[in-house]
Formats: sequence, C-alpha cells, structure tokens
Amino acid sequence: MKCRLCDRFFNLEDSFSFLFKFPQICPDCTESFMPKLKTEVIPITGGVINYHYLYERNLSHLQKTYLERHYIIFFKMMQKAETGDEIVVLIDERLLHDLKNWSKLIFSLGDVTIYSLQYHDLSYTNFLD
Repeated sequence: MKCRLCDRFFNLEDSFSFLFKFPQICPDCTESFMPKLKTEVIPITGGVINYHYLYERNLSHLQKTYLERHYIIFFKMMQKAETGDEIVVLIDERLLHDLKNWSKLIFSLGDVTIYSLQYHDLSYTNFLD
C-alpha cells in the first residue's frame, strides 16, 4: 500500500480487518500527523483574536488535501462555543494574503476567532497596523 501523506510504500500484517478497508496512511504518518489543537490569543483594540490551528509544520498541498478531514475538530468547537458574539474565520494561504485588505473592518467589531489547518505567523501579515 502507498501512504497518502508521504508517498512511501508500507506493509502491514494481513488480517480480516483489512479485508474491506485498507489503511490510507502508514503507521509513521498516523503518529506524526495526529492533530493537536494549539491556541494563540492576540490582543487587539476592540477585543482579542483567538487563533486555533492543528499543525505547526508546513504542509504540502497533498498533505493539506488529505488532512482537511480534520476540520471537523473546528466545526465541533464552533458548535460548543456558539455564542453569536464573535466573528469566525477559516484561513489558508490564499485568504491570508487578503487578510490585510479586510482586517480593519473585521477586527474593529470585537472578538475574532481564526481557525487554520497549519500555523501561520500572523505577525508577518501586518494586519494589525
């Protein structure tokens, strides 16, 4: 079998559990790509930015495509914390480039929660200027 994350071939012992469903990722990637929720709190003028992300490493396009299935973690967090008082933004590289254009409007409204699959250093975006 070929791992969907690292493109290496791997073998596992044959058993009845693999009869109908083969593992898509190797045991090494299963361990190293286990999602770990991390949070940063960034104070802004009208409140705070709560920044949540799952992976600290840079991910390739192939890895991001496969790991997007972990967005369910964010959706469950949104359901639990449904207060209606904050703005929620899901960002990726494309949206990160546009963040400066609309950040002054969004961040002036109060608390903002940002979710992303991989870590982005928001201090380099200069959206707080």
